Parts: sequence; structure tokens; C-alpha cells
Amino acid sequence: MINVYKANSSIDANIAQDILEMQGIKSHIMGALLEGGIGELQPSGLVTLMVEDKDYPRASEIIYLWQKDLL
Repeated sequence: MINVYKANSSIDANIAQDILEMQGIKSHIMGALLEGGIGELQPSGLVTLMVEDKDYPRASEIIYLWQKDLL
């Protein structure tokens, strides 16, 4: 599996995951349980969205379009 998206939060990762799923791409969220591990400070960069290597080109294009509000 390869990292296709570094999310700001687990909510952000779940939204991206739903968008990929609507396009037929399965993904896995990594690091969501680590968010609360630092106390009251909001850690960033801990949550990533992973896809199979073969799905990476299409998934990265979909994520790019979503981030640019073109989807």
C-alpha cells in the first residue's frame, strides 16, 4: 500500500476515503487512533490514507481534483 493523502484529521481522511470509495477505489486510514495521544494539542500529519499501489495514479488524481474543488 502507498500513501495517497496526508489528512489534517481523521474526519478529513474519512471524507477523502468516501470520495475514493464512490469512485470504486478501496483505501485504508492509518493513524486515526493517534490523534488524541498528545493531549490537548492537535497533532497534525499523523493520519494518512493508503491505497493499493495499482490504484495510486487514479486515486491521487481524484484527491487532487477534490482538493481543488473540481470534483
